[in-house]
Amino acid sequence: MGVKCDLLDAADVRKIEPTLTTDVGGALQIDTHGFVVASDLSGALSAAAIRHGARVRVPGALDGFNLSSEDANAIVMKARVKIGWIEELVEEEAAEEFEATGENAEGEEKTEA
Repeated sequence: MGVKCDLLDAADVRKIEPTLTTDVGGALQIDTHGFVVASDLSGALSAAAIRHGARVRVPGALDGFNLSSEDANAIVMKARVKIGWIEELVEEEAAEEFEATGENAEGEEKTEA
């Protein structure tokens, strides 16, 4: 069954809609519908891209801070602890610190077994 559609490149899109921003790189034209729910389409395309190994980056509040993914995740986790959504994983953090430095909280050094 399916739906007939055409994948348009940037030039073809601007022939149809010349007022669109130059950031538009392509479009999907479905003549039988006459419209597309943009949020549903972009969500479906993003999901398909992710399933095929793509990483989708959504601009957010922390963009200007040049944080790594690990740093951003740490900030989010600390915020969740702070507001009481989760409990702090003290034991896991202590184990990670011990592995990284070779020293536990009491200053005892790691010994080889």
